Amino acid sequence: MSIKEMSTRERIISAIKNEPVDYVPMTVDFKNPYARESDDIPPHPKTVWKNEEERLAAYRDWGWDTYLTIVAAVSPLPDVQTAREYGKDREGDFLLQTWKTKAGTITEKLRLTDDWTEAYNRTENIPFGSDFRTSRYIEYPFKDSSSLAALQYLFPENNALDEDAIRAEYREKRALADNYQVPLFAYIDAGMDWLMWLFPAEEVVLKMMDEPEALTELLSTVNRAKQKRLKLLLELGVDGVMRRGWYESADLWSPGIFREYAAPAINLEVKMTHAVGSVYSYIMNTGIMPIINDLSAIGFDCLAGPIPVSGSQDLAVIKKALPGKCIWGGISAHEQLQMCRQEDAEKAVDSAFASIGKKGFILSPTSIFRRTWPWENLMAFEKAWRKNR
Repeated sequence: MSIKEMSTRERIISAIKNEPVDYVPMTVDFKNPYARESDDIPPHPKTVWKNEEERLAAYRDWGWDTYLTIVAAVSPLPDVQTAREYGKDREGDFLLQTWKTKAGTITEKLRLTDDWTEAYNRTENIPFGSDFRTSRYIEYPFKDSSSLAALQYLFPENNALDEDAIRAEYREKRALADNYQVPLFAYIDAGMDWLMWLFPAEEVVLKMMDEPEALTELLSTVNRAKQKRLKLLLELGVDGVMRRGWYESADLWSPGIFREYAAPAINLEVKMTHAVGSVYSYIMNTGIMPIINDLSAIGFDCLAGPIPVSGSQDLAVIKKALPGKCIWGGISAHEQLQMCRQEDAEKAVDSAFASIGKKGFILSPTSIFRRTWPWENLMAFEKAWRKNR
């Protein structure tokens, strides 16, 4: 029985719900999505659009599926005073940042490197949520339990400025999403990823053993703030939630730690999301197999990003272990799209369809497509999608 032609929104949401679709959707994300004269790294010449509407129009012309997102952003309270100071020592340049709150002053020192261009010549402090941080800490911000009192000012549960900004962004993006018939997702970065941003990686592992109460307090504060923004977005009417969990995997933590520190927050967010009829996708690339049973027990709708050529990760095994859940991904962006021939990219797509099938599947590279990658490989990827979909 044939299915009537669907809009991108209908197709993606139905796939996430593991429902029949007119054809398997395909999404591709790009590095540097907007062309700006100030960009240090220009976008791919095939993706030179200046705003979301131009991007959506390009995807519509290509016949590709895509989506819009709003970040569940948390900002320090307005009365928090920030300062930056650049310096140099024997090892090179560094940046000293401070946040002065009513509960005390938080200070950190970060090593500056040539590949971290956004850290230079700033008028505002570098936000806490950055992958560049963990390997560049000279002095990390939350050094002892007494510094945790400042968290309520840096990650406040209520901040009228955040709420006003979210409402304004929602109005703008909802209009675009409705016009182009694409889904609008809330993007939330709660959970254990913050442990990898706020501490050096080796330090946080030791703290997990020596100071579990402090990490519990930190995560609880961050999660409450993020979930409060998520609640607002769900009330406004997003179509779904995308929740990152890259640093919650068994590459970094034991299954027991995942169950204790990560799963409860995810379960709560899933419950919030399903209560308003929206869908929930959880993003994890690697370290999946040791916690696959734990992931199966969590009620999210879609696992996004599992890399098929990483260690023992087999898409067919993952799909079978997560009955009723969608898989969003299918090929390794680096190994099966960047560092390969066109025929290899096509075979990777064929293999993804053979492993997952056409129900509960959204085809996508497992990371963003970068400007230096061969466009002809992406065209081979698209060709194989149209053949299999």
